Amino acid sequence: MRLTVTRCSREWARTGWAPTTLQISRERHQVHQIGWTRGSFFIYEQPMLVAGADVLLASITHAASRMRISFATELDVAAECAEIADQFPQWARFNAIVPSPQPRLRAWGELMRDVYARWRTAGFAQVDAIADRHFVWAQRT
Repeated sequence: MRLTVTRCSREWARTGWAPTTLQISRERHQVHQIGWTRGSFFIYEQPMLVAGADVLLASITHAASRMRISFATELDVAAECAEIADQFPQWARFNAIVPSPQPRLRAWGELMRDVYARWRTAGFAQVDAIADRHFVWAQRT
C-alpha cells in the first residue's frame, strides 16, 4: 500500500476525544504537544520526513508512558487505532515513565504484536513507509 497523507484540520473533533497538551520528548528536548486524549492514548499531528518527502502524520502515543506506538496517515485513523488499542488491559503495565528494562520491552513487543493484529482485523494496513522507526497505518481503500 502506498503512503498518501491527508492534511487534518486543527479544528478536528471526534466523540470522546478531548483537546489537551502533553509533555513529550522530541529530538532530545521536552516539548508541550497539543493534541487529543481518550482513555490511555494521546494523538497529535507531526510533520515527518518519509522517503524524502515532508508529510503530516498522526502520532499514536500511550499517554502515561509517553511511548509512541505508531503513526497513522490522518487523525481519524489514529483515533480509531487508539480506540482499538485501548481495549487491551495490559496498558496498565506501562503507566509510568521509567527506563525500560528487558522484561518490560519484551512485554511491550508482545502487546504491540497483538494490537497490530487487531488493527489488521479491523481493516487497517501498514503503508510502504516507516517514520521514526515506526510503521505508518492507513485505512484500506
